[in-house]
Amino acid sequence: MPDTLCSLSLLVLLVLVLLLLTTSSTFTTVSPSRACEVPTVASTPLLTFLERLQETSLTTFGPRNFDPKLYVDLSLKSDLETVERAFAGLPKSSNGSVSAGDLENFIAVHFEGAGDDLVSAQPADFVPEPEGFLPRVKNPAVRAGALEVHAL
Repeated sequence: MPDTLCSLSLLVLLVLVLLLLTTSSTFTTVSPSRACEVPTVASTPLLTFLERLQETSLTTFGPRNFDPKLYVDLSLKSDLETVERAFAGLPKSSNGSVSAGDLENFIAVHFEGAGDDLVSAQPADFVPEPEGFLPRVKNPAVRAGALEVHAL
């Protein structure tokens, strides 16, 4: 029995090592210049535009000063067609990049700040101390933590 268990353990270890070796080669680092070469399939005109804006921002600001999550948090100040026309009219260098100042100005003029479109709302049926489960929580620290989460 111990020999069988040892053999089974070795087999499991071998399978795990093989999995690690085969999957580790699929994770490669993509340089910023190659990242933009990957074709994307956008589902809406807005998404297509935001992808172009991200690609331009990555080229302009470089990987250290680029936040890929920023652009999805910004809402347009005007209709998409107007913003796209202004984006297409940005001055570009010989390699097609946009200066950091021009891009920052474009974003400031055509986009609201991240989260500016959020509206605080409290549901009509909200109660600060819900009945039912929460009052039965005996640990005061856990109950206080649950009330904090509930208040969000």
